Amino acid sequence: MTSADRTISCGSKCGAAFDSGTQVTLTAEAGSGSVFAGWGGSCSGTGLSCVLSVTEANSVIANFAASITFSVKTSGKGTVSGPAAGIDCGRTCSAVVPSGTNVTLTATPETGFRFSNWSGACSGTSPTCTVAVNKTSSAQANFIK
Repeated sequence: MTSADRTISCGSKCGAAFDSGTQVTLTAEAGSGSVFAGWGGSCSGTGLSCVLSVTEANSVIANFAASITFSVKTSGKGTVSGPAAGIDCGRTCSAVVPSGTNVTLTATPETGFRFSNWSGACSGTSPTCTVAVNKTSSAQANFIK
């Protein structure tokens, strides 16, 4: 995690003193094999940056998790989206997500086709599927005429 002015640049633990009223922007930087999973303490959310106005002592936690590749494929004509995981694809695509992430996918057929079923990490005939990604895996949306 680093601050915009580079006063803070740390690995697992660090600290810095700022004058009251100072605005500090922290940015999470994931190392190789990991992804940023969200803020804790005085910061919240999953955006890579956190802005604090220093008025008292603050404690900020940048949480990281092992990165896992989740892939999506289609058969027939249609698309699959999973906005929270950054998935928006046609035939094949993938996203790198933190281990344990729940990915919700939505299958949308093209005109003249209909959604048939899921295979792989997802199953069933509902066009929406949620899968907990705990290992490298893939799901396939099958569309038929």
